[in-house]
Amino acid sequence: MTIQEKIANKKKELAEKRAELKKRIKESRAAVAGDDSSLSADDIQKIQKQITIIENDCKQCAADLDALEQISPLLQDPDEPDNTDSDMDNAQTDSADPTDSTAQTSTNGQAPAHNKAAGVIPAGKQSNSRIITAEERGIILPMHNVKNAERRSLGHVRSFESYVRSKGERRDVGLAFDASYGAIVPTEYLNATDQPLPPNSLAPLVNKVAVKEPHGFAPIFKRQTLGMTVVSPLQPNAVTANPAIYPVEYQVQTYRQQLNVSQEMIDDTNVDITGKIADYINEQKYLTEQYAIGHLMVAGDDTTVVTPVAISVSKGTAGYQLDLVDQIKEQFNVKLNIAYTNRVFVATQSAFQILDTLRDNYGRYLVQQSITDASSKTMFGVPLVIVQDVAMGAQGEAHLWLGDPKMFCLYAHKADTTARWFAGYNYELQLYAFYRADFRVADPDAGISMTLAITV
Repeated sequence: MTIQEKIANKKKELAEKRAELKKRIKESRAAVAGDDSSLSADDIQKIQKQITIIENDCKQCAADLDALEQISPLLQDPDEPDNTDSDMDNAQTDSADPTDSTAQTSTNGQAPAHNKAAGVIPAGKQSNSRIITAEERGIILPMHNVKNAERRSLGHVRSFESYVRSKGERRDVGLAFDASYGAIVPTEYLNATDQPLPPNSLAPLVNKVAVKEPHGFAPIFKRQTLGMTVVSPLQPNAVTANPAIYPVEYQVQTYRQQLNVSQEMIDDTNVDITGKIADYINEQKYLTEQYAIGHLMVAGDDTTVVTPVAISVSKGTAGYQLDLVDQIKEQFNVKLNIAYTNRVFVATQSAFQILDTLRDNYGRYLVQQSITDASSKTMFGVPLVIVQDVAMGAQGEAHLWLGDPKMFCLYAHKADTTARWFAGYNYELQLYAFYRADFRVADPDAGISMTLAITV
């Protein structure tokens, strides 16, 4: 079989394999995306493995075809008509040596007359002249007059050999490379990774209550401040004042988002895009809770306004760090009622940067690692929760909150995140996410908001 016949057969084989791959991919997509699809995860993995095997066969077939087409010009004898390689079918051509006397002498003892392209001087002139080689003349020897070792020494053959051994990745200078039949270099996409969300959610710290009605009240009994009075015998009883009750009114708000996803993305991507979108919606809910609770701690709501206490020191003052510690200690020891024993510090990253550099009179750092959890922080013996700056204000603002978050914040929710898919008119799927909740300051005495600043 000639080289050209091998190339034709290899092209036919490649076309058949590519058609089979296209058909298998189309059938697999229809089976996975169907509404009545009952394929399990194992079934999908098996389909993917079968498609991968066919893809590898196509790649190997394309590489073989590329190798045949690259080597075909090198095997062609320039003295023969195009598309023939009969000279290479002769087994004696590889062993023929132009320098061998037996190969160069005819039966009558006379040297045969060769074409000038062979690089040999006629016999009549050999006695008086040195043989000038074809390499000195700059002539490329025909391939049927060159030994195998000499072929491998030729620059363009070495380049082709390097190309074949490296599977098309190395292309030396001088190698004629046809881009239309180049090696197929596959592109691989690894598993998608997600940037992590900031930790330390505030939602588990506050009083989260499921409500049935969109509007309601959460009454709070105010703390008793007076004791009983002394009454003489047979004297009328002192009348105790009625308990002070004030209602915390909530009005459930509706948070809604819409996300459009093209059907082509769902069909063509190798990532579980619907699962990623579900995670995306859950992350939005997490941030909604974080920002709403952080805003309450810094500014309050529309009925209860929170005014932060400004704590500021100057670097030019001697012992300014101890002064800052003393001001925070005052809020911790005096300003916040000792009735609130479930205390927590909540600090933004900018505030934590200030706190983490403070020391007491004995040189000990104010912020300590928790004994039970090395990743947790404590300050004055109570937990210190660190959140993003934007969760409690703007970037760069140093906010510090102290108090009992369960008493301070009421988190009323009527429905958790609900996501529904609807088909759009532009061949897309529309995801509607609903979330209904309200965040209110329940007991303003249960928390103190502070802003920290160190001036120059």
